[in-house]
Amino acid sequence: MNEQSAYSMHTCAKISCTVLQVGSRIKTSVQQLGRSCIDLVRDAGNLQCNPSDAFAKRDLTDHAKKVLENVRFRAVLCGTTMVL
Repeated sequence: MNEQSAYSMHTCAKISCTVLQVGSRIKTSVQQLGRSCIDLVRDAGNLQCNPSDAFAKRDLTDHAKKVLENVRFRAVLCGTTMVL
C-alpha cells in the first residue's frame, strides 16, 4: 500500500466518524426538543382544564422558555441565526 492510499483511507475513516458523530448529535438534539414540546403541550392541556391554577401557568411558562432555549441552542449549533 502506498502512502497516498494510506492517507486516503485514513481521511475516509475520519469523515465517516465525523458523519456518525453529527448524526448522533442531531438525533439527540431532536429527541430533547421533542421532549420539551411534549411537556409544553401537556402543560397547555392542564392549564386549559384548570385556567385559574397558578402552578399550571408557571409550568407552561417554564416549558415554553425551555422549548425556546432548545430551538435557539440548536440553531446556534447549526450555524443558523434566528431572532425569536
